[in-house]
Amino acid sequence: MLTSSDPTPHGVRAWKNCEPWLVYTATNQLEEYLTKDKSVFEWGCGGSTIWYSCRAKQVVSIEHNNSWFEKVSERVHQLMLPNVRMYLRGGNEYAEYVAAPQEFDEMFDLVVVDGRQRVRCIKTGMPLVKPGGWLVLDNSERSRYQPGIALLTGWARQDYQDRWTTSVFQRPGE
Repeated sequence: MLTSSDPTPHGVRAWKNCEPWLVYTATNQLEEYLTKDKSVFEWGCGGSTIWYSCRAKQVVSIEHNNSWFEKVSERVHQLMLPNVRMYLRGGNEYAEYVAAPQEFDEMFDLVVVDGRQRVRCIKTGMPLVKPGGWLVLDNSERSRYQPGIALLTGWARQDYQDRWTTSVFQRPGE
């Protein structure tokens, strides 16, 4: 179980230990939720990509930053993770980044919005979530994400708080 008592900066530890850079209690909930028959889509790759790959059937990750993409890709390759598909999408005011999941005709058990253009990604990500599946929004306390949160009216919401907030929304159904 992850706790916030470690003095190492969270982002450094998350990358080093291949963990999501989310509120710890949210990560603990994801640990319980994910199984080897579930699929994950994430905007923003990193330690989370590797962490999800150890717990899910497949992980599709979209990244906008070339140097970070290369660093994470190298680590995924070194660890030989065949269930990870990573894509670099940027430019066009992030239009390709936001629209990337439309390239795949898939729905996912978990959609994680933890990168750029989060309000636009929420809107694009909502139909990707399987009925009963989860959409995770990190840093949901930020006022600029409230228009995206408003789109999720009717979805069950659980907030996990520490120094920031990670929100888990469950799509109605099943």
